[in-house]
Amino acid sequence: MPVPWFQILNTVAGLTEVARRIRRPASEADEPDSLATAGGTTIEARLAGVVVAALKEAFDRDRTRLDLEREQIETERRRVEEALRLEALRQVGERALAELRLSAMVTIVVWLVSAVLIVLVPGMREGAAKILLASGWTALVLALVLTFVTYGRLTRFLAAASGGPSDHSALAGAVTSERWLPWLLGAGFALSVLSVIVGM
Repeated sequence: MPVPWFQILNTVAGLTEVARRIRRPASEADEPDSLATAGGTTIEARLAGVVVAALKEAFDRDRTRLDLEREQIETERRRVEEALRLEALRQVGERALAELRLSAMVTIVVWLVSAVLIVLVPGMREGAAKILLASGWTALVLALVLTFVTYGRLTRFLAAASGGPSDHSALAGAVTSERWLPWLLGAGFALSVLSVIVGM
């Protein structure tokens, strides 16, 4: 019996066609999965980029806010330090003004007492007593003038200091000139007493 080559070839061709049909849907089914995987990777990359950008923006906002808070704290610290410094200067100025008022009162009292003694002690109007009294009065007048000048300078300084930063040369000059007041006042008092002693 002859071999049916035609049927064998026909069967092989049919099997090949069936195998090809079976393999093709599988490969076509794989394509959407690969596309979905590729699309998912792209979406995840985009989402990661968006998250990173959002985090960076949040960090930048926080850093800006912290910088502003730091600047505000530094400005407040400088303002408090300036206020404390001005308060200390004001207290020094107030003490100096009180001392100047006391010096002016003592100077005027010494001058008035010596003027009354001229009437009571006639010898103070003659000779050495007169020279001593004139020298004492000169010292007292200089002390009084220096007191008024220093008082005015200190008053202007305190008025300027209360309005904000001021020049400290006024306070330094006032304190320097105030050092001469006790010497002038002491010299005027001593000379006036000597004139009374010599005139008696």
